[in-house]
Amino acid sequence: MIYTQLSTHMMTDYLLRDDNAKWSYSQAEALAEYYSQLSDDIDENIEWDVVAIRCEWSVYDSEEEALKAYSEDFVYLDDLRDSTTIIVCSDKSILLQEF
Repeated sequence: MIYTQLSTHMMTDYLLRDDNAKWSYSQAEALAEYYSQLSDDIDENIEWDVVAIRCEWSVYDSEEEALKAYSEDFVYLDDLRDSTTIIVCSDKSILLQEF
């Protein structure tokens, strides 16, 4: 196995270069930070796979749009947090991990 340690900047760059995904800089950076922190939290290496990441996350322009996409049962993002991982990006877009 060949292993390369990626910085958050490098991960962000890989995500932005994925022609099949249309991440904003804010979204790509948030995902890179999420996976970096997750690796630290679980104290394990994570295989970096931009295709899997693209398939695993959905992007919404707002909290209201994200809630509407899932169900009328969810009134607040905190209600949805019990079901999936949510990242609120610096540009206020919402990333939801598919469940």
